[in-house]
Amino acid sequence: MNVVVTNLRIPENSYKRHRIMAAEQGVSFNEYVLKTLEEKAVEKQFGRRPAKGKKTKKGEPDNIYDALLKLATESYEAEPMGLSEEDRAIYGD
Repeated sequence: MNVVVTNLRIPENSYKRHRIMAAEQGVSFNEYVLKTLEEKAVEKQFGRRPAKGKKTKKGEPDNIYDALLKLATESYEAEPMGLSEEDRAIYGD
């Protein structure tokens, strides 16, 4: 994954408030900002806030929006399905 380093200009009172919120969630300020940006992007794309769900297995999405985002961003290589009985009759093995 490529990472871009950037600067943000945030009013001091807002910065302090969000640093506290990140600490309350047990994440770094960077993780908090990334999570907040992703949630806002999903909200804008799908027209509502992502539903908060129960965590499933580690690494699995906990709601439909995270699942869609994971599906859209993961690479996937399809495996050939093979020929059906009809295809074998028509085209041969």
